[in-house]
Amino acid sequence: NANGALATFFGLQAFGRVPAMLNFSAGADGMLAACRAASVRTVLSSRAFVEKGKLGPTVERMAGEVRIVWLEDIRAGLGLRAKFRGMWDARRPDAMPGAASAPDDLAVILFTSGSEGTPKGVSMELLADTMKQVNGVRDVHDLHVWSIGSEMHALSCHIAIADIPPSASEAILRSVKERLAVHFRIHHTTIQFEHENCETAHGCLIPVTLEEAHHRHEH
Repeated sequence: NANGALATFFGLQAFGRVPAMLNFSAGADGMLAACRAASVRTVLSSRAFVEKGKLGPTVERMAGEVRIVWLEDIRAGLGLRAKFRGMWDARRPDAMPGAASAPDDLAVILFTSGSEGTPKGVSMELLADTMKQVNGVRDVHDLHVWSIGSEMHALSCHIAIADIPPSASEAILRSVKERLAVHFRIHHTTIQFEHENCETAHGCLIPVTLEEAHHRHEH
């Protein structure tokens, strides 16, 4: 029910974990696509909810790729010691691991997925980390993602690379675009390479077109 969902959500945040809200109406394939995009390995749910929603086959399909943890089992395992610990932690919220999070840290991942395919909402950190895995990419910043219609998404960012020949940078660009297309289904990109860090005080300008830009960035 709603109370259990709220307790689970805030309990995860209290211990510094990032909840990802799955849309059960997306089906097993849609939710698994969401789990892959956000690197989710554990799903918390309720047997009562699954039974009422007739989601048994969906859970069975997902159980082959993610670990399913039932809230009823967690509640049944809470003894007197755990309950006293909960009362103690409630009086000292500033001492909980989640209290150490910075204001700009990732708090929650929301998905607005359709019936299949990769969801629209993904972690910005995951996007940046995926691009950083490309050989030659030193840093990714000024990252923005937006939707152009219901099924088309665009991305713009600055990527720091070494001062290398255009032929080498073109190979990096192809690899980055391929990863974005395969892992996130993002095909419209504005990627600006730079050979030195932008000065934060002056800001970084992103081209407004959807054509890939490659040039030395200077302020």
